[in-house]
Amino acid sequence: MKLKDGHTEVKAPSLTRRYWPVFGWPFTLTVVLVALEAACDVLQPTILARLLDEGVRQGRLDLVLTDAAWMLLVAGIGALFALSRNYFASHISLSCAARIRSDLFRKIVSRPVDKAALDDPDSLLTRLTNDITQVQNFLNGAMRIFFKAPLLAVGAILMASLLDPGLAALLLVIVPLVLGILAFTIGRGFGLFRHVQEQMDRLNTVFREFLTGVRVIKALERGSDEEQRFAKAAGNLAEVNTRALWFMTRVGPMVALLVNLGIVAVLWLGLQSAEAGDFRPGHLIAFVNYMTQILFALMMATNIINSLVRARASASRISEVLNAPGQENPDTEREETDLPHQAAGLEFHRVSFRWPGGTGDVIRDVSFRIEAGEFIGIVGSTGSGKSSLVQLACGFQHPHGGSISRPARSHIAVVPQRVNLFSGTIRSNLLWGHPNADQAQLEQAAEAAGAKEFIDGFPDGWETRVGRGGVTLSGGQKQRLSLARALLRQPGLLILDDSTSAVDSLTEAAIRTALRALPGKPTIVLVAQRIASVAQADRVLVLDEGRLIDLGTHRELSVRCEIYRDIIRSQTGWEADHV
Repeated sequence: MKLKDGHTEVKAPSLTRRYWPVFGWPFTLTVVLVALEAACDVLQPTILARLLDEGVRQGRLDLVLTDAAWMLLVAGIGALFALSRNYFASHISLSCAARIRSDLFRKIVSRPVDKAALDDPDSLLTRLTNDITQVQNFLNGAMRIFFKAPLLAVGAILMASLLDPGLAALLLVIVPLVLGILAFTIGRGFGLFRHVQEQMDRLNTVFREFLTGVRVIKALERGSDEEQRFAKAAGNLAEVNTRALWFMTRVGPMVALLVNLGIVAVLWLGLQSAEAGDFRPGHLIAFVNYMTQILFALMMATNIINSLVRARASASRISEVLNAPGQENPDTEREETDLPHQAAGLEFHRVSFRWPGGTGDVIRDVSFRIEAGEFIGIVGSTGSGKSSLVQLACGFQHPHGGSISRPARSHIAVVPQRVNLFSGTIRSNLLWGHPNADQAQLEQAAEAAGAKEFIDGFPDGWETRVGRGGVTLSGGQKQRLSLARALLRQPGLLILDDSTSAVDSLTEAAIRTALRALPGKPTIVLVAQRIASVAQADRVLVLDEGRLIDLGTHRELSVRCEIYRDIIRSQTGWEADHV
């Protein structure tokens, strides 16, 4: 997986070694059933040869009936083995795919935030769905066909050699040629089908970008351009898929041609034996049957190799995610028993930070200390580093220099600038903050966030359905629900990243008053664009180009900090003394 944090090649363990112990006894039983089924198949031509040469030619009706009964019995037993191995093959492939899908999702969820944010979501989606399906299809086909094909081919070759060693010499020419073709197919096809999966990633990217930006696209009337982008991506996918399938489809006819040429040679040699007076029709028919079985086995192998090549490419992509370095163990323990959390401070000591792949620091040698229970504002112009500072404070990113002292992640609640709501009800969205919260706690958090009034105004109240991403709500309503969700955690450190920008001034003032009155008086860090949002804070941090310019109260900064005064002037048109 081409992770943008620099990890592009992952060597071990492979998907096969990782999940081999998962198969257990069903896998062993399936292989045994496949072997028994193949044994039944290769036994029948030999019985048929005896039936014809010793029964029909000699007029022995009893031997004909006996051998016919044996053929029916062997065929019936083989059918039972086939049904049984089909059941276990389906069970194993589905179970293994479910296990891989769960492990892959758990790995994605547990990936450190600073790296997960840089992964390609469309590629991850393809790996979680299409790539795993390719592996599942291969596993199912492998245990039903792939294991049977070599057993059937080897068994047919052995029985044919015992039946007529002279004719069997033809196999020494045909089989190596076929194996060489199959080996070349695997090597060449892997790269082709990996390119197919990459083009599918690109198609998913184009489609997801359209869905997320559909309003902008409609507003700017760029629908035809998006149609062209999608058509180009779909055309590229069709082109590489066609190239890969065209390469793979040539293998089957080549194998069939070689084996059929062998059958023709067998018939010609049989004709020569008949002219010499040494003609045994049973042996000839049995040998042709064995050649047909070999052809059938090789064609099965060819078909499953097509699936193997695709599955190998998909398995490689899945392994890159599972083996990606820098993973964290998922934390399955929820620390809800110690709510509310005690107010906690935050300290930066000479912190510097640059985004992965960036050319320069966005945070430069920043130091400050926030005491427990303080209400701190952070202001600065666009690009000053406010959001980067929030990412560091939350532990989502890690500094390249200096150190940060913060409470545990479970004691921190953050309300991001971009609100994320989930499909469901208002109640279910708020319970993400505290799954065990009761109705009184929900109402208290909603009241503090200024959301209770509009919730009560909905016909369905707390059970009002929220569309994906909160499309059924206004921007201000989504921000207030996001704040209520964070307040339900009763955090020791509450970080608000410009989270009231869509709320009117009166409602924002009421929210700030409610936040100051929260039980336990948590530490609050408010990042804002508007000076009015931080004017009542205990202290305000002023950032400019990643540096901490000044730190003090609103009145102090209005007097001594020119950048702060410029922000006031740009927003109000007044001098700082009038604010």
